Amino acid sequence: MIDTIQAIRAQTDRQVAHWALAASHLQLDEITAPESWSRLEQYLGVSLRRHLQGVIERLQRDATALIAVQRAAHSPTAFADLQRRLLAFQRQFLRVETTLDYFADAISTRTNPQTGALLRACDSLAQHSMAQLLDQIDKPTPVVLSYLDKGRGAAILKAGVRHAVSRSVAGVRRSCR
Repeated sequence: MIDTIQAIRAQTDRQVAHWALAASHLQLDEITAPESWSRLEQYLGVSLRRHLQGVIERLQRDATALIAVQRAAHSPTAFADLQRRLLAFQRQFLRVETTLDYFADAISTRTNPQTGALLRACDSLAQHSMAQLLDQIDKPTPVVLSYLDKGRGAAILKAGVRHAVSRSVAGVRRSCR
């Protein structure tokens, strides 16, 4: 029994170390070029950076908590709990990574000055058109991010709709032509 516990500990130690290290390497400033961020409207860039940084920080706190559970695990029951938590953390990490990649692509579409200007115009048009209706029903107008997607036109990310990681970011797509 002791050899089995030692083998499980060695395996989970390696896995926890791997995933915690991967989480510690996630850096918001590395997901896209600084000039792409600068081509966002300031209010949008600030809001999006704050949200994505929060997503990264939550994942890193969860990695720290996972390490604490790992260090405290000494029984077969504790190792089973650790393995469940490790699998949940892996799924969470992959969701965060997918979300960061999604936004990095959307923000990077603004690297070209002309494309960036057109997308900012789409942001403005989309926000203005939503405001016309939402103001009449006393609803706040969400911030939008237009980006180039596959196919024709642009797509819009609208804040406030559930996304893979958070309830406060969205993946609603609309065409802007």
